[in-house]
Amino acid sequence: MASKKKLNEYCQAHGLKVLYEIVGEEGPPHDPKFTIKAVINKKEYPPAEGQSKKKAEDAAAKAALESIEKEGKPECASNVQPLVSLLPPAPLADVEEKKPLPSKVDYISLLSQYGQKNHCMVTYSEELQSGLPHLPKFTCSCKISGNIYGKGIGNSKQEAKYAAAKEAYYRLTDSENSRTEDQPSIASSTADESSDTSEVTPQSVSNDAYSLNSADTGKTNDNSSSCQAISRNAVKSKRGGVTLAPKFSHPEMKENKYTMNGRFLKDFEGIEFIGSGGFANVFKAKHKYDGKTYAIKQVTLDDKVKREVEALSNLSHENIIRYYTCWSGDDFIFDENNSSQRKCRLYSCLFIQMEFCEKGTLMHWIDEQRGKQHNQGVSLNIFKQIVKGVEYIHSEGLVHRDLKPQNIFISREDKIKIGDFGLVTSVKDEPRTKNKGTKSYMSPEQDGDTYEQEVDIYALGLIFFEILWIFPSAHEKVKLWPEIRKGTFPDAFNTQFRAEKYVIDQLLSADPKKRPAASNILDLLKVTSKNIVTASRTH
Repeated sequence: MASKKKLNEYCQAHGLKVLYEIVGEEGPPHDPKFTIKAVINKKEYPPAEGQSKKKAEDAAAKAALESIEKEGKPECASNVQPLVSLLPPAPLADVEEKKPLPSKVDYISLLSQYGQKNHCMVTYSEELQSGLPHLPKFTCSCKISGNIYGKGIGNSKQEAKYAAAKEAYYRLTDSENSRTEDQPSIASSTADESSDTSEVTPQSVSNDAYSLNSADTGKTNDNSSSCQAISRNAVKSKRGGVTLAPKFSHPEMKENKYTMNGRFLKDFEGIEFIGSGGFANVFKAKHKYDGKTYAIKQVTLDDKVKREVEALSNLSHENIIRYYTCWSGDDFIFDENNSSQRKCRLYSCLFIQMEFCEKGTLMHWIDEQRGKQHNQGVSLNIFKQIVKGVEYIHSEGLVHRDLKPQNIFISREDKIKIGDFGLVTSVKDEPRTKNKGTKSYMSPEQDGDTYEQEVDIYALGLIFFEILWIFPSAHEKVKLWPEIRKGTFPDAFNTQFRAEKYVIDQLLSADPKKRPAASNILDLLKVTSKNIVTASRTH
């Protein structure tokens, strides 16, 4: 790290401020590659790469030193606009030695420091929007870890960038805006020079000191939530020694290790992590006001989750998970298997409040039955309820596309509930998306882009077999499942479940058009069972 040390010494000698900004990060977790650039008093130097942040920073320092040697020394700090002081000016009456104040808050540097301390990538995208040649208008977006936090407009790229950084900064501090009446706002103190460049006016932000971490050491507390937001330092007035703004982090960040979302933490208590999949987590939480327990699904906001909410909000059936409400907000994605995750990465999330099923998933029920004497009547009752739920989904013109035991739930009253509508689609949507669903329960035609509601019928056939013929172990299922998907069952199953085998054969038909509609499955099972009983009596 010799180059970084050398550059730091150089900057100290010349009164300069050096920052390191993450430009990019790529590669798998076991072999990452970081791209970092050095920024000296707002001047950016060539980026450099390294297999760790420290190595990339040292390489960036080396690149900056080489550039300085080629270009000659940069201007001394006395000749450039200084970075904003992180401490507020003392009251005028108490100032012994008057010094000129910074003209405006350097939000760009504040965000850059925030990114470095919290390992978040802060980037800006600039473009010419409109205006005359002699009076152009530029727009700029400020992104933190890939998510847009601020947008700005200005007569120059730098003005637009400043405005975007300002909005992003206020968005990070938005939940802490609780200043006292006698405290001036940063917005009002800088309105003259930036009012025409920023499109967002903060509600109220105090003119106190700001730090970029919840702790001065920059260390992350494992018991707090992720992504330390900008917090205030306690600053005492010389006139009365009163704390104008006590130092605190987001209170919700200390309350729960699973989320930092304000509404989630304000309305719910006893938040527990109960499951995950992809970029979605499911929590169990008790509502503070109605006292009921709900399942809260937190998922990154995209078209898929919008589809899920639209579907759930329009469905009302005793065998479908009940939807209550939803809200959007920024949050991190908790990963129970990765304690060293980059906790500061925030995502735009949707939180879906749903019915909570105390007895878990059908997969959990199957696991509990392994090695036990099985009751065929219970399995038939479960299957009938699943079929009724699928029949209702299809009657609404929808295709679930991801039916499996993990997405079927059991309430306290043993009522079966179909959930997880993340892949739901309308029968009117064309063309379909290929390979959508869980591979082991997908129908053969889902490899293509032409399929209908019959894909759910195929999954029903596999689920029916699985709850009738419970494998002694998950390993045994993995070994035999390819044959089951083809309709080749154990001889003992064929003998014991003759009527059910006939129905499952129809459900797993290679020709989708030969599979029965959901509305006909129960009648088919009833008729088949009756015929087999009649035939056995005649013999």
